[in-house]
Amino acid sequence: MTKALLPFLTSGLAAVLVAGCAQSSDKYPSLAMRPAERVSAQAVAPTPVPAVSEQAFGRIKAAAETARSVHQQFIARQPAALRRAQAARGLGMDDNRRAAAEIALADLKSLHGQTTLSLSDLDRLEFESASTFTVTTDINAAQELLREILSRQSALMDAVAKAMQP
Repeated sequence: MTKALLPFLTSGLAAVLVAGCAQSSDKYPSLAMRPAERVSAQAVAPTPVPAVSEQAFGRIKAAAETARSVHQQFIARQPAALRRAQAARGLGMDDNRRAAAEIALADLKSLHGQTTLSLSDLDRLEFESASTFTVTTDINAAQELLREILSRQSALMDAVAKAMQP
């Protein structure tokens, strides 16, 4: 027998000896559920979570409408900005066509920023609602819509910026 096996055999023998010391099970309490435990184990009806207030719903609607309006302006101005950027490709900063393209891109960035402000309004409303345990499903849906709009705007702005590069 090797010395490495000795600790395992010793602990196994100790376990067998201790198990033999156990007395009959009638001296120990039953592990069955007691009547008092049955009462506490019954399902408790969940507390209803308040829905978004009319005021909050109005704020959601206003933020979404503002973002939609700004996005329509963005979509209307993007083709002209892209044409200006393509016309300015490879031109120096001293050329008026390059300046016009930069201004058009800045205009798109400004509109993108306005959309971001609408999203921040919804983020603030979500925080306020969550802190009062109000359902935020409507807020989250509007936030997701605005994130999609912002993502599309970012892609369009990237296309304009890339068109100016030589």
